[in-house]
Amino acid sequence: MRNLYIFPIIHTDIELGSYGPVYRKYFIRKNGLAAWKRKWATVKHLWDCIETTILKMNLDYQKLRIYQDSLSVEMSADVTLNEMTARGSRNYLVIDSLLKKGAQIMGTENSVYLLEQYSRLQLGSETSIDNDEELLKKRDAFIAHRIESTLRDDETGLLFIGADHDVSQFFSLDIKTSIVNCLSP
Repeated sequence: MRNLYIFPIIHTDIELGSYGPVYRKYFIRKNGLAAWKRKWATVKHLWDCIETTILKMNLDYQKLRIYQDSLSVEMSADVTLNEMTARGSRNYLVIDSLLKKGAQIMGTENSVYLLEQYSRLQLGSETSIDNDEELLKKRDAFIAHRIESTLRDDETGLLFIGADHDVSQFFSLDIKTSIVNCLSP
C-alpha cells in the first residue's frame, strides 16, 4: 500500500520567484496591507504546525518522497531548493530538512501549466474564473498522475500543495491519502 499525506499550504511571494513582487503588489492592491500581514501570520502558524506534525510522524525517511506543487518535472529540484531556502521559504526549509534525513524530492508539475498560471498572475488575474478552475483541474490531474507513477509500494509521500487544489479526486484506490490540515487555528 502506498501512503500519501497531503498538506494544504498557502503560497507566499517568496515561492513565486520573479513573479513574487507582482503577486505581492496585486494582493495588497486587492486586499490591503493589513490582510497581507495577516496572511504572513497565518503562514507562520501553518509551517509551525506542519513541522511539528511531521516530526511526530513515524516516517522512514529512506522510503519518503516529497512532492511540491509548482516544482515542475523539467526543473532542477536542487537549484530551486537552494534558491528558495536562501530566500527563507519555510516550505523549502522543511523540505531541505527532510532531504538531509534521506527523503527524495520529486518534480511534480507540468511546466506548460505552470507558465500559463504564472502568466495569468502577471496579468493581474484578469482571466475568467472558469478558465482558472479548468487550469487548476489540469494541474491537479497531472500532479496525481505524477505521484501515481513515481510513488512505489511501501513508500510514503508528502505532498505540499496550495489549498485551492483538489488532487484527491484523481487518485486510484491503491494510494491511501490523508489530508493533514494545519490551516485551522
